[in-house]
Amino acid sequence: MVIEGLTSVCNRYRPEEGWLPVVLLVAVVVVMIASVLSVGWVPEDRVIIPSALLGLLLGFALARRPLATWAAWTFIVIYGFLVTTLTLANLWPPIHLLVNDWPALRLYWLESGALFADRAGSWFTAVFIGSQSNETIIFAFLMGITAWMLAAYAAWSTFRLQRPLLGLTFMGLFVAINGYYGEVPVEFIVAFVGVALLTTAALHFANLEWSWQRRHVD
Repeated sequence: MVIEGLTSVCNRYRPEEGWLPVVLLVAVVVVMIASVLSVGWVPEDRVIIPSALLGLLLGFALARRPLATWAAWTFIVIYGFLVTTLTLANLWPPIHLLVNDWPALRLYWLESGALFADRAGSWFTAVFIGSQSNETIIFAFLMGITAWMLAAYAAWSTFRLQRPLLGLTFMGLFVAINGYYGEVPVEFIVAFVGVALLTTAALHFANLEWSWQRRHVD
């Protein structure tokens, strides 16, 4: 019964290209995330996990919608900044506060938001006065928003433009730079290239298959 239900859902929401390119693109993003986390740039580097995965999801969803490019990317940029900020500011509320204790939830949001603003403010103050800062929150924010944009563009170039190499190339540059300066094991680079090539090949075959069906080719 459960298997039949899952099969029905998969068939209902199945993209034209099939599920294989989607799964492979998720795998590419996971390899990118793993390569960055293996370095341990800053304590807050785990922000790239929700940023990259949610960016990929939103990019995929908007690529399937008949939205103008400027409108879709307006949503992508706004939500990218929102999700990254919410994650770094620790504003995703615990379930027990969200369900049972609204006054405590308000205090939790105020304290977390104030701490994030104080950390970000101290970094900008140090920059403006020409001093140095050991604050890592801004670097983590840049990592998160970069991962969001790369993942979203990978989905967009794959499922809207039908040119996956565009998005995968930018993501590959990010992985290469991270590997060069962070001394990442070469296995991550090899895994990324391999999965990226499989993704491109799977999408190309899916497009050929769709073209054959449209022209009633056996």
